[in-house]
Amino acid sequence: MAMTLGSNFDTIRVVSWSLMIEVLKRNGSTQNWDKHKMISSMTKAGLSEIEAGLIASLIKENFLTSGKQTVKSSELRKTIVGILKAVGSRAADVYKYFSKDASG
Repeated sequence: MAMTLGSNFDTIRVVSWSLMIEVLKRNGSTQNWDKHKMISSMTKAGLSEIEAGLIASLIKENFLTSGKQTVKSSELRKTIVGILKAVGSRAADVYKYFSKDASG
């Protein structure tokens, strides 16, 4: 039974990763979701690449399952900080500082 569940999960993941999410920037432009950019920002805040990759995957899955095809960059930042705080990571404060500096 676990193998069937795993197979179904893998199939869903493959299909969902092929769907694109656009990020709406503050200036009104949009960019395609860039997992590597997200991972890079979180590693600069102190996470390992593995931790950042897992969080990036979780966030994309969350937005895809909610039916969103476009997400505001501010909502994306809030989501990242919320997850980092939930797991008790000091990186949440560093990320908030870094993202403010980068956006501002």
